[in-house]
Amino acid sequence: MFKINIYLKFAIIALSLILGIWLWAAFGAWYGVWFIIVAIVFIVSYIMLGTIVSTSELLQFQKFDEAEKRLNLTLSPKLLYPTNRAYYYILKGSFAVNNKDQEAGEALFNKALSIKLPSDNEKSHDSSATRKYKCVKK
Repeated sequence: MFKINIYLKFAIIALSLILGIWLWAAFGAWYGVWFIIVAIVFIVSYIMLGTIVSTSELLQFQKFDEAEKRLNLTLSPKLLYPTNRAYYYILKGSFAVNNKDQEAGEALFNKALSIKLPSDNEKSHDSSATRKYKCVKK
């Protein structure tokens, strides 16, 4: 999977917008439109995919504080693609349980379960995460 560091993505968005607007104003639309399109593609990918991949990557290296901060960079969970929205709520629930906030964690896990996921494979992963939490809770 192709992934870009979220801070690098923010830098590409800013540079593409600045360069595209400058080229558009200085030389015409044809020169600047390509940079504007690149910025729009990166903005849409940030809105729909969020920071789930980079958060998961940080969790693999057990950088929990950085991972929680990275997850909080997600603009709005309601705008995420359904699969990423479910993973977002699973990760938020995991962080809540890790911070000894059982009720909030359970609410977030239930929110993840209520999302209509497109495939059975994703549904099974979502429900297995909730089952693991219930086993730990008992």
